[in-house]
Amino acid sequence: MNRYNHQINRYEKKFLWCFLIPAIVIFLMLSFASMKVTLSRWVLMICALIAGILFSYWSYKKYNKNIDSILRSLDEIRELKEE
Repeated sequence: MNRYNHQINRYEKKFLWCFLIPAIVIFLMLSFASMKVTLSRWVLMICALIAGILFSYWSYKKYNKNIDSILRSLDEIRELKEE
């Protein structure tokens, strides 16, 4: 379980936050700038990006709580087996 958690932290989270989200933001900004969209669409895009980032952060915090809960349960099972 620790190995799985470590791989998720290293590959998925760091890749998402360091490469994927900035790439999407840059792509959207360049495409919006080339289309010369109105201010209201820029505001909508920024709000959608903020909402997406907040949702991603919330889901990863929930994921970490689930992993911690599983690890605690496994520790309790090990303790019961030792007794």
